[in-house]
Amino acid sequence: MAKMSRVRNVLMAGGLVAFAGFFAFSPLLIKKHHTKNLTTSATPLGGNAIMRGAYINTGSRDVGPDPDWDWKNGMYHGKSDRNFNPSDDDVRVQREAFERKKAAAAAAQ
Repeated sequence: MAKMSRVRNVLMAGGLVAFAGFFAFSPLLIKKHHTKNLTTSATPLGGNAIMRGAYINTGSRDVGPDPDWDWKNGMYHGKSDRNFNPSDDDVRVQREAFERKKAAAAAAQ
């Protein structure tokens, strides 16, 4: 009787190890079979991808691929006219607006 119990315990332990091993390696198997990458696609997203997004906060068709992004090399080649380059007047106006907000918040306390 004790021998039968020991055999059952060994079978149960072996089953549990096989079960845990399968689920430990299942992400690798899934990754191997799903090679499509939504983040490097130059085509518009489909309906399901729009709902969930390639990431949590993406999924809009109006943005489209960035023309300055080199998909082949994975590098950004931004053009100087598209980069953020505010004038001195823009900076001054924004700083004055910030100082006004800061003074109003201090006065409200």
